[in-house]
Amino acid sequence: MPLVGSSWILFSDMLLSEISLDAHTVALISIVKGCLYVAVTSLLLYWLVSRYAAWSKKAIQAEIAKEAAEAASRAKSEFLAHMSHEIEEPL
Repeated sequence: MPLVGSSWILFSDMLLSEISLDAHTVALISIVKGCLYVAVTSLLLYWLVSRYAAWSKKAIQAEIAKEAAEAASRAKSEFLAHMSHEIEEPL
């Protein structure tokens, strides 16, 4: 991402120098360009963080579901072992 951002800044600065507007207009355009770059970078960062948060939440939910399934499997195995023992040796 830094390479894209620096390329954008360099290219747009070169384009502005080729257009050769007056210094005040170039300064205003540079300010707007900088603000747009910051806004786009902020939106991309927000998007990445929100995607990571969603992925992390799904991973946690999957881990909880896995632990619950393993606990249910252990309970079933213990129940069947106990019932097998009761069938072999009734009270």
